[in-house]
Amino acid sequence: MGIRRLGAEPLPGRGVASRPCARAYHALVRRAGPPALSRLAPRPRKAWAAGRLVAAALAVAQLAPAGAGSRARAAEPPAPLPFQEPGGLQRLFLQFPFEAPSVVAAGALQGEVRLLYSNTIVANAGPAASIEIDLETAQLTGFLRYGLARGLELEVAVPVTVDYGGFLDGVIQSVEGLFHAVNPARQGRPNGLTRFRVAYQGAAAWVDGPNAGLGDVWVGVKGVIFEQSGGRPSLAVRGALKLPTGHYPFGSGEPDAGASLHVGWSFERFAARLEVDGATPTAALRAAGIPTRPYGAVDLGIAFSATDALALHLQLSASTSPLRGTGLDEVDAGVRYLLLGLSARVSPSWEIELGLVENVFSPYRGADFAVLLGGRGGL
Repeated sequence: MGIRRLGAEPLPGRGVASRPCARAYHALVRRAGPPALSRLAPRPRKAWAAGRLVAAALAVAQLAPAGAGSRARAAEPPAPLPFQEPGGLQRLFLQFPFEAPSVVAAGALQGEVRLLYSNTIVANAGPAASIEIDLETAQLTGFLRYGLARGLELEVAVPVTVDYGGFLDGVIQSVEGLFHAVNPARQGRPNGLTRFRVAYQGAAAWVDGPNAGLGDVWVGVKGVIFEQSGGRPSLAVRGALKLPTGHYPFGSGEPDAGASLHVGWSFERFAARLEVDGATPTAALRAAGIPTRPYGAVDLGIAFSATDALALHLQLSASTSPLRGTGLDEVDAGVRYLLLGLSARVSPSWEIELGLVENVFSPYRGADFAVLLGGRGGL
């Protein structure tokens, strides 16, 4: 037998000679419970794995809303700027605003207020007719959409119009002078006039001086035929009826019926839309007895989302005249406009829009220059 030094005995459970001590040691541990782990000691594998899973879940939860919001914005590009013909005699008839092929959700109510401010100088005379429109117009339109069912909405437009002398004549003359493109209709004409005159075969309707009134209210129903799928665009149709709620020079005094076709492609930050409108008056222009005919319009626009909140717009608009037989292009011929603008999302449900409209293709017919301001959102 050898002599063992103090402290040389093996730890309990590590040596054969110490089995009784080991049993006593383990019994004592079981009664006392498991020892507390130091903060510096590594955690058990299951606890470490659970911690890693929780951390990953928190990271995904923080990133998911931003990603989902970006996808939602990409799926809902900004709507076109809702331009419609503001000048000449065409404003008396049903004019559809430019829209995307989409509708509000069933049961939802969306409101819009838009101001279309324009400067118009149209003047000419012939054997059968004469026209002189020289004024600035502020047309304020309240627009409501209500979701009747999935893919179907009701639309109501209520316009109020103010005609007066305005302030843009001098500004436009300065700009035209810079580009050496002066409108002959402005020559020899004092600034600040307010005239809305038309005559046809001895019948005349003249309104001089500032004037304001309710325009013709119209009601429409718009439905989505199918949504975009791959290269196939979204498609929607709309039918509408204009009611004779206004009086000359703010309405034709007769009902108009019309329909439109809406086509659109939407991508992550880019959207292209096309709208084709057609309408027919139900009677001659009551104020002067000018014959009417079916007429239409085509709007083409692209929108580019520069940021998640700001989009840029480029649009073209062309329309034919609802009037005929006067021998004056200012009455019988159509008009074409170029629009540049932007829209900004100011909240998850509201956006504002600004557009500058120039009559570069038909400068002697329709409005000379217009500004569009608007705001839309859920109610």
